[in-house]
Amino acid sequence: MIYSKYPFKVGQEVEPFPPIQNTANPYLTEAAMHLDQANQLEGYGYLVDGVGAFTYLGTLAGTAADYEGFMPTKDISLRSDNTASTIYFQDSLTHDLLYSFIRYNASSNYLEFGSNDNDGRGDVVSAQIDRGKEVWEFKSNIIINKPGRGVRMYSPAGAGYEIRTNDGGVLELWALTGGGNLDTLVWSSATSSGLDLRASNLAGDLTTTEQDGIKTKLSITSSSIPNEHQINGIRVTSNVTGTYAIDWNAGSVFVLTMTANTTFSFTNLPTGVNSRIITVILTGAFVPTFPVTATLKPATDVYNGAKLNEYTINCVNGTAASEMIYYHNELLN
Repeated sequence: MIYSKYPFKVGQEVEPFPPIQNTANPYLTEAAMHLDQANQLEGYGYLVDGVGAFTYLGTLAGTAADYEGFMPTKDISLRSDNTASTIYFQDSLTHDLLYSFIRYNASSNYLEFGSNDNDGRGDVVSAQIDRGKEVWEFKSNIIINKPGRGVRMYSPAGAGYEIRTNDGGVLELWALTGGGNLDTLVWSSATSSGLDLRASNLAGDLTTTEQDGIKTKLSITSSSIPNEHQINGIRVTSNVTGTYAIDWNAGSVFVLTMTANTTFSFTNLPTGVNSRIITVILTGAFVPTFPVTATLKPATDVYNGAKLNEYTINCVNGTAASEMIYYHNELLN
């Protein structure tokens, strides 16, 4: 069916758009076109250089309201000031029943997409684009049903992430390199109840944080969890003199040789409900002094500069002003 406001006879060839009058000499600006209405005919098209073609409506406001934008190709150039109503897309057989539409919401500066396919009312059910703030507001589900396709979020340099599903329906998060190219699979999840973390792709630490009063928890249930005998501690070896801070985060075994009298202190003690035990192997014919917050038990386990001394230090509570730290010494030779 052809809809046209221009009369034509049966058998007459009809152009899809009115003829353009100034193809050889287009107007330099739209304003110049508005000022030349005395030389324009209602229903005919006029070109503006670098902008497009417009149909003169015959009104005399001397503004863009006197024109209707169009392009004489397969594309249509739509102007917001000439599209006050909704643009509908209808099937030729069911146009009176189902339709989709695009419309401009001037009050909120949105371009809206909608359909009456589901609710029959023609509501905005798909999405909105805020062209001023460059924000998408989705009012329904985003459906991507092709494996290996997803949503990309990245910077102008192309660094960011892509969320997608694989052939097995597993949700995956991929890191992107510069230019938006897929690089490393960060994690995947086979169910909606948690994440299947792939250790081969986790080069750094996996941490949880507390945000806005919501505590997060990491639960590990896997046959790959190491047994106690498979866990290695960190040994710190150093010559010490004067003062030396034993960093509880640096290792679990400290092999220290005093080259002069040394006063020891503790840093990064476990706090709250956390506790920890470290071992200090100490040698050197000098006098060690341990923090006053630590208690030697039994008090007779004194240091022997001629021997290899093994101190076991148990921090029950490392919170400042509430310290409970006990240590004892065993001579190893």
